[in-house]
Amino acid sequence: MAMMKRLVAAVICVSLVLMAAQALAATTEPAGAAGQGNSTAWWMWGLTPVGSVLALLFAFVFYKQIMKRDEGTDRMKEIASYVRAGADAYFR
Repeated sequence: MAMMKRLVAAVICVSLVLMAAQALAATTEPAGAAGQGNSTAWWMWGLTPVGSVLALLFAFVFYKQIMKRDEGTDRMKEIASYVRAGADAYFR
């Protein structure tokens, strides 16, 4: 759980830094500069791969946490086997 809190804090920090960089870039550029286009959109392209890697990291952490837990009571295991059998039948 502590790892998850650190990851969430890291995502928030990165988001804040990128928003601050965009705000700084927007205030230092002259309005309507010829041939400039939208030069503050660079952070969106940088945020996409970072977000993808973070999403995979979160998925991995969730997977590890779930696999550490107990499967449950015998009745829960029985129900899980029925669900698994139904899923296998669906995918055939």
